[in-house]
Amino acid sequence: MKVILIGAGRLATNLGKALLEAGHDILQVYSRTMESASALATLAGGAPVTEIEKVRKDADVYIISVKDSVLQIGRASCRE
Repeated sequence: MKVILIGAGRLATNLGKALLEAGHDILQVYSRTMESASALATLAGGAPVTEIEKVRKDADVYIISVKDSVLQIGRASCRE
């Protein structure tokens, strides 16, 4: 399975390692900083990316692992 990780924190790092060990292909790691994207890409594979527009569109799965505070959703709708 071709995977793109969006986010490069602890959860994404552990998922990336597990996916790699399971034989999946990490295509890219997106993060706001190149330092974070590169660190996870070095561990899990794939290319580091810091511009969301450059995230590939040919992956089978996109795993979004970011802090809730960066999501642009209405907070009231999440509580209902």
